[in-house]
Amino acid sequence: MQIVVDKSFLLGAPRTQLAAIFRDHEAIMPDVLFYEMLKDEEYRQRMFARLPQKDTPLILIHGTGEILRHEIALRRSVADSMHELVASRWRFHSGLANGEFILEPWMKEANAAQLQEYTSSARGIAEVAGVLPSFVPELRRLRPGDRRFDPVLKQVRTDFGRDTNLVRGLYAALRHSDWPRPAQM
Repeated sequence: MQIVVDKSFLLGAPRTQLAAIFRDHEAIMPDVLFYEMLKDEEYRQRMFARLPQKDTPLILIHGTGEILRHEIALRRSVADSMHELVASRWRFHSGLANGEFILEPWMKEANAAQLQEYTSSARGIAEVAGVLPSFVPELRRLRPGDRRFDPVLKQVRTDFGRDTNLVRGLYAALRHSDWPRPAQM
């Protein structure tokens, strides 16, 4: 049986309970939670000290946001296709559990580059989210969890499918300088 393990459980559960779970079950964790465990040295050491020193102590599930989006859209679990979403086998460095592991300079540079890429992507998403209400004023009235969201979204999709000027305006507002001009489409 697969059991989802999160950071809080990993850190707070009694060691005997953790040992039983890792012995008797497949422990799975969303990869984003796993990567959060790596960000602080003291925190990382505490977490890795609680993992068994064996191949693939945790099965990392990639793209949990995508999984949830598909489940919501399909209104069913995608658990049947979980085998397609798990990472390959891996083993963590034992120094992560005892504090002896030290990131080499190239690793720090790679982490900084990855953080910069994520930050840039997040800014881009925030910019798009900030522009959309100017093209779709109906979105300004909605708040998270609003029951009117589905009908408004349906209307927006219909409008975007029929109003070429709306699409061109949105494209022009979001257009990167390398993209072709709207008139060239």
